[in-house]
Amino acid sequence: MPTVIVIDVSLSVTRPVILPETGETYNRQQLAVCGINTLLDFLAIHSKLEFVSLIAFSSLYEIISPFTRDFDALKLKLQQLEEYDKTCIETALHGVNRLVLGEWGNATPCQVRIPKDYSYQTGH
Repeated sequence: MPTVIVIDVSLSVTRPVILPETGETYNRQQLAVCGINTLLDFLAIHSKLEFVSLIAFSSLYEIISPFTRDFDALKLKLQQLEEYDKTCIETALHGVNRLVLGEWGNATPCQVRIPKDYSYQTGH
């Protein structure tokens, strides 16, 4: 089943997170990228034929990578993400809809994974 990974690149993901165990400070985007890399490692081992796409969003969306099986290329593109303005999840879902319908049509189920900082903002 194709998978779309949608990552938030709005300013809210630059907020720091202090890990209580070590006292180290990361931002939310770094933690999301780490989690996505772990997911990609898992897929590379257990689902080598899985197609994965990467979309970044803030108030607009950008297809960082169309569907591919090259997990290493996806990891490299994750390292090159830049932050943009505000969060608008509706825009991201519109991008997912266009990508999936354009690539697979409406008969193929597709997974969507959205690591998020969980602060609700409407983008208005």
